[in-house]
Amino acid sequence: MGYTRKATEAERRQHEINQQEPAYLEWRSRMDAVLERFFSEDAPEIVGLPDRWSADGLRVAGAAAVAAFGNLQALYMPENREAVDRYVRYVGECYRRSFEGDWRNIPGNGPDGAEFWPIVNRPASGYIDPHDQLGLAFFKPSKRDPGHPEGEMIWVYNNSKEDYQNWVAAGRPDLDRWEKMQTDALLENAKDYEV
Repeated sequence: MGYTRKATEAERRQHEINQQEPAYLEWRSRMDAVLERFFSEDAPEIVGLPDRWSADGLRVAGAAAVAAFGNLQALYMPENREAVDRYVRYVGECYRRSFEGDWRNIPGNGPDGAEFWPIVNRPASGYIDPHDQLGLAFFKPSKRDPGHPEGEMIWVYNNSKEDYQNWVAAGRPDLDRWEKMQTDALLENAKDYEV
């Protein structure tokens, strides 16, 4: 659960304009073809999984990304842009398909000068950037930060899964109502603790 604020009318208008950005629409139109290439060239092991859009698929994709790129910095090298895009699409599709999400163009989340920046909006927990999620595959545990046993990428996915299941059980309320319900539950539980 994170902080959200109501968008201004101007921000809402700009958001809708961003969804019609020609470069973004062209990027979306190539989704199926690019994912087929991902499955055939980058991570063919995913095709044999019972559910290719799952934590197991993300685990395979993360290991394939580490093998292909070697380190986090390589994700940002221009010569890797096309291959990284295939991984980003796959990671985003895992969230979209698993949690009733949809792709949105949020160029302000991208690097300066980005024409478009695709991220996934999940109705139970808001936006998630698949670029950032792919980067989690390169997390190196340390004494100071041992990370999660299944890896950071899987931990985030499993948290999204739990949020989604709770949201469905609550009747799929809109995000504002859902966040209020969660806050109310936290406050109710906090009554049991002394400060």
